[in-house]
Amino acid sequence: EGHSIDSSLAALRMFYDLGVRSMSLTHMCHTPWARSTEERPDIVPPKSNLTDFGREVVLEMNRLGMIVDLSHTAHGTAKAVLQISKAPVIFSHSSASAICQ
Repeated sequence: EGHSIDSSLAALRMFYDLGVRSMSLTHMCHTPWARSTEERPDIVPPKSNLTDFGREVVLEMNRLGMIVDLSHTAHGTAKAVLQISKAPVIFSHSSASAICQ
């Protein structure tokens, strides 16, 4: 998940070199560069759904051939990624948020 790269494109490339072929951008909380569906008072969300660095992450994943997984991302984050991604994305797992609310 996005936290594993520690906001580093070099780490993303390293994981790719080690065989990782997909990554979710967020999980149970925001990354510094992408908003999650979870709102936690102890974690400050990024200023936008997908920051400039978040866009770089998505485009680098596209360049490498990694699959962008949008599970757990905020709706605005998913929309932002769908607008810029040069490759198909996945939602590897989800739930019906309307039912949960």
